[in-house]
Amino acid sequence: MKQIIVFLVLSVIMGRLSAQKDNCNCQSNDAYAVSIQRGLIGREYLNPLRGFKGERFFGAWAKGEVKLNNGETIIGIDLRYERYLDELLWLRDGDFKSGILHKSEIAGFVLFKPGMNPAVFVKRRIKLSTDKDSIDRYLQELENGEIKLYAYRKVVQSPNEFKLSDDTKYILFKEGMSELLALKRKNLLALAAIDKNKMKDVFRSGKIRVNRSEPGMIRAIEAYNQKQ
Repeated sequence: MKQIIVFLVLSVIMGRLSAQKDNCNCQSNDAYAVSIQRGLIGREYLNPLRGFKGERFFGAWAKGEVKLNNGETIIGIDLRYERYLDELLWLRDGDFKSGILHKSEIAGFVLFKPGMNPAVFVKRRIKLSTDKDSIDRYLQELENGEIKLYAYRKVVQSPNEFKLSDDTKYILFKEGMSELLALKRKNLLALAAIDKNKMKDVFRSGKIRVNRSEPGMIRAIEAYNQKQ
């Protein structure tokens, strides 16, 4: 995969970058303004949840990289994932304005946080129970073996309250097929992608508990993949 070190010439997102600069370690306010005007970023981000309690972001601003559909990667930029809108934001240095990056041009992104494993997100087309059709969404990669485990880090408005509630969904992928997964042993064993006997062996040998435990579920899927 070709990497282009562009620290904020976001016209790359729409494939309109006429010149690439290597080893650039700066943010361009002018490039940001032009990108907003041309619609390359999409639009400036405005908080849609003023007055609401709860966390709409996946952590703080972090250095990251954006992987584009054309195989290129933009690295070294300030990113943040907004969970309510399911959008990726970019931060401009200086006045700290942020823009929403075009999801249609993005294949995935990575957020780097000191002392922590990188948070890897991919764009996958999935259909939830409330959808009429499949929709492109950003999913956090939790396990990437033959059986893939993702988390859709959604937050929703609580009924009759100015409050946000976590509505994370877990999705299992195998050979292009997806299934929703609850953090429950019974649900995991009932999935078509899972061999029930092999998974029971994983539970016994690893003494793994998955009920209401995301780390436990990740360990179980990882151990299951190792037995494949």
